[in-house]
Amino acid sequence: MTVRAELAARDPEDADTELRDIARMARRTLAELRTIPHDGPEVSLHVESASAREVLTAAGVDVRLDIDAGLLDDRVDALLATVLREAVTNILRHSRAREVTIRVAATDARVLLRVANDGVSPGASGAHGDARTARRGGNGIVNLTARVAVAGGELTAGPTGDGGYELVVIHPVSPGARSGDPDPAPAGA
Repeated sequence: MTVRAELAARDPEDADTELRDIARMARRTLAELRTIPHDGPEVSLHVESASAREVLTAAGVDVRLDIDAGLLDDRVDALLATVLREAVTNILRHSRAREVTIRVAATDARVLLRVANDGVSPGASGAHGDARTARRGGNGIVNLTARVAVAGGELTAGPTGDGGYELVVIHPVSPGARSGDPDPAPAGA
């Protein structure tokens, strides 16, 4: 909602539409929060990818989604959703992207999240906290890099050779840890 409000502030011609969408999103979010037990809201990759498409499209960005991860462990799913949210926020705040590709693919051993755009902003290594080179500038990507590492994965981010910017997370998937999988048979069964 914050990103949509920022878009409304940038483009007064579309502000009415954006504000109506923000109100609709706020009502929907409030209704969803009311259905959640008091443990706090969980983020999900599925919901975050739909939200990413919506907000990027509203900003005039061509979005390509390729989500083929199946059911992930809840913790990995929430981690990737959080990273995706930050990546989309950075694209909207720091780039001049016209195209964004969001890809999620999983094997039995790992899951990969890749968010790439074609409009890296000038000085992006500082604005995005380029995790491939010096850790300078903003803290968003640096903090996510540390969070992903603590969870057992790896995050890299930075400008690409073709004038774009990409963020990649590779995270191991534990055998039998994917949501919806039956528990492995007990030893000796």
